[in-house]
This record gives sequence, C-alpha cells and structure tokens, in this order.
Amino acid sequence: MRLLDRVAQSREPVRVELPISGLWELPGAASLAGAVAESPIRYVLADPVRDACHQIAARWPELMDPASATLRLPVPAMWIEWDESDSAGGTLRTGLLVRAGDSDRCGTVHTFWDDPRTGAEMAQAHIAFDFDHLISPRQDDCPALARFPAVRALAPHFVISVEPEWMRFFAASGGGQQRLRTAIAECAIQAVPNFTFLVSLLRLLAVRNNVDARPVERRELNRARARRGKPALLDHVEVSLAIGGSGRRGVSHLGARSPCRQHVVRGHLVNRDGTIFWRSPHLRGRTNPNGAPMKRNVRLSIAAGFRPRPAMWPGSIAAD
Repeated sequence: MRLLDRVAQSREPVRVELPISGLWELPGAASLAGAVAESPIRYVLADPVRDACHQIAARWPELMDPASATLRLPVPAMWIEWDESDSAGGTLRTGLLVRAGDSDRCGTVHTFWDDPRTGAEMAQAHIAFDFDHLISPRQDDCPALARFPAVRALAPHFVISVEPEWMRFFAASGGGQQRLRTAIAECAIQAVPNFTFLVSLLRLLAVRNNVDARPVERRELNRARARRGKPALLDHVEVSLAIGGSGRRGVSHLGARSPCRQHVVRGHLVNRDGTIFWRSPHLRGRTNPNGAPMKRNVRLSIAAGFRPRPAMWPGSIAAD
C-alpha cells in the first residue's frame, strides 16, 4: 500500500505517556488525513525522478533562487511521495503534503513517512514559505542551514514551525531549555532537505517534456475492495523521467578539443541558464569512413629491471 493511502486511512492521534504529566495525545498523520484524501493531485515519483531532484539541489544551487517564476504550485494542494534511503541502508517511504496560501508561490509543507512498526507518521514541524516576501530575514544560526548550504538562497523565504502541541510536550519532557533547543534543531534538520527536494521538483516539472505523468485510477479496484469491506485507495499520478529518443549528434566547434573515439554517453541532466532538460543516451566521437567505430590499440611493455613479486595465494606464506 502506498504512503498516501496509509496517511488517508489514519484515524488515531499519537499517544505518548510521561512519568509526571501522564498521557499525551499529539498530532500525527491522522490530523491531516482528510487533506491528503482531498488533495486534487497526488504524485508518486519513480526513483530516477528522485535522483534527479537530489542532483539538481546538489549540483546547481543557483536553481534554488526564489525569484524564479517557475517556483509556483500547480494546484492549491498536492501530495508527493517517493522512496528515500535511510541511515540504516534501507528504504524509507517519504511523503510531502504541500498546500498553497494566498497565492501559488506561498504555502506550507508537512512531511510524512512510513514507519514499519507504527505505520504512517508525520513530522513534529512543518515549513511555511513565501517566495515573494521575506518571512525569516535572519537564520544564520540555524544548524540545518550549516548542514544544507544549498538552501541558503531560500532561507529568508521560509520558516520552520514546531506544532504547538509538540512544543508543549518537549517542554514537559524535562531537560530544560537546552533539551528544548535540541528537539527544535532536530525537527529543522528533518524538514529542510525535504523543502529543497520540493523546490527541485518544481523546477523539474516546469520544463516541458522532462517528465512522463501517468494517471492511475482506482475506481474498479475500489469497487472490489468495497465488496470486501476494505477502505478505498486514492487515485494518483505516477511520475517518471521522459527518457528515450535519439540523442543529438555532437557538433564540432572552433577551439573545441580534438574529437575522441566513438563511445556511449549515458543519459544525464543538463542545466542551461536555469533550464533543466534530460539528454538521452547517445554515441559521441569519431567513426571510421565506413561508419564502424574507431579501434584503439593499447601497447603494454615491461620496464627493464622489473622483477615480479611471488604470488600470494590464500593460505600461502611469504618469507622475506
């Protein structure tokens, strides 16, 4: 089951018991289950799209410019989910609920993930952003920004807010102000990379023919599930990179390096003045006049005076 369905079917709050203050009921995935179910569009990203978003954020921090006209939400609310690697070497299903504010260039971002033991979980903090106005002029001391320098251009345009109920819980957990600051910093470090991921995805979606979007309707499946008394699953859009077609032939220019032997270039993202596009796998380099790839001869020689060392096989003993 996809994370979007787990969140939409969540019904119970997060319950935590403290020795002194007793049982706490805190906001979790259930508090925004209705918003996910009512979202007009829900994206499920393929792994290459996820990797492309990470590559955009890592290689081209200039694309994080909040002044870019491409940074706008396509709908009033959208859900995004993908598989992310976790610290233990496994896979963590991650999701974002993005809702617009007064315009399509401002709004909020809530983070979710699928916990193998407890099911759908929601982060204790969310991000409020506005690409057109400064809402957090000074964040120089934020530890999350030191860890993710690519987000510095966006820093004045977003603020990280811990949910009020969780703030009261952290304060009641003991440890004083230092423990409270640590909890807030951990929430920020969790939220910031997902915000850069969202910005990278908006840049990628804004370029025509960069992605393939395949709608998945659950109408027939839900009829069968209803007969068995199971909850309905949500429709969504599966997003993958638009990879395919013939690559462009290389063109020789004055002053360019000498043509190389023909070889295969794997598909990769290209950034040209803020426009991102996918370059399909293609052949590059010279061929022989008959069209066959040029062969390369490699000549190996042994230097004079070279003495090979005795072979070391498993279990053998070498004596000096």
